[in-house]
Amino acid sequence: MIHGEFLIDREGKEVIWPGRDPYCADNHGISDWIAYGLGGPPNEPIVYGASRDYVKTCFDNRDRHYADRGQSIDLLKEKCLGKRFLIVCPGPSVSAVLAGIDLPDDVVVIAINKAVGFIRLDKPLRFALIMERHAREDWLRPTRSDLLAPWIPNCPLITVPESSAWLADLWPAENRYYCNTYFHNIPKDSREQFPKLLSWYITPTLALDLARYLGASKIILVGCDLSFDMAGRYYWDTHYNDHPNAQEHADTVVGMGIGGELCQMTQAFTFHRNCMEGVIYWIERTARIPVLNATGAGILDWRPTPLEEALHGTHEPIVDYFTGEIEGPGSRAEPDAQADVQREVARPELQGALACG
Repeated sequence: MIHGEFLIDREGKEVIWPGRDPYCADNHGISDWIAYGLGGPPNEPIVYGASRDYVKTCFDNRDRHYADRGQSIDLLKEKCLGKRFLIVCPGPSVSAVLAGIDLPDDVVVIAINKAVGFIRLDKPLRFALIMERHAREDWLRPTRSDLLAPWIPNCPLITVPESSAWLADLWPAENRYYCNTYFHNIPKDSREQFPKLLSWYITPTLALDLARYLGASKIILVGCDLSFDMAGRYYWDTHYNDHPNAQEHADTVVGMGIGGELCQMTQAFTFHRNCMEGVIYWIERTARIPVLNATGAGILDWRPTPLEEALHGTHEPIVDYFTGEIEGPGSRAEPDAQADVQREVARPELQGALACG
């Protein structure tokens, strides 16, 4: 299901319009990345981030990260190619969904922010993903005590050079892997040293593109509620009174969620949901990777599937919206998955497939 609006631009390309950003913030990163490729829009200066400390904080963080020799996420490709990916977001439903689930050892687990304390990361193919410039140290303390989750800092961390400097102090260099996001006002060497992934201001969109880039055969989401729970916590487990944009989030509305569930949410959550769906749609259509949502709650109702079934069962086929070709599970050879991705993304008719903003 796509909640955004389908449009055709003046060049006849397919566009998804997710609606007006309620913050009036810059979100050209998605449309620029897809429309123009990794080179960016020609001769078009864009400044990202409305916060006054945005550039200074990013530069300060970057200097600390660059003090060590950073490792590229390209080093992870060989061990991840063709595997199932589980993206664990720290939404209110995540604990119930993961309770009693025995994850296979060959599933790649990406735990976002506070979710690093919700799921064991002391096994192979399990990674923490933290990329915010103001990442919070209490995300790493699941019991809200002074004790870090026992697998930190031994588990691998995937991050960006502009993320909080304390991450580089905590995680040893050999356990840190770097990518980059599409920020125009970050120095050129930072943008070009590491692989560039799709950028937007919620981390799950980057996690989706990371799984695509590393050659996932299937992507499964859990904990991506994009709505309040009854205690008023956000999907990343922060009470709205503590949120840096608390005033913008003050007005709540009731929306329809998975299975007809009524959810407390905001206009911002609706916009996040619409953009998430646009990114998922693009990944399924161009990379031919199915994305299943095993969250079990909330408003992201894209292929809602129980986790056990998502891990071990089948899924609805992916339809190529250009040719009408139907591709079901297992219809292509997994070792060629990454080559398929590169061929699809290179197709001229796919450039400009989405526009968010």
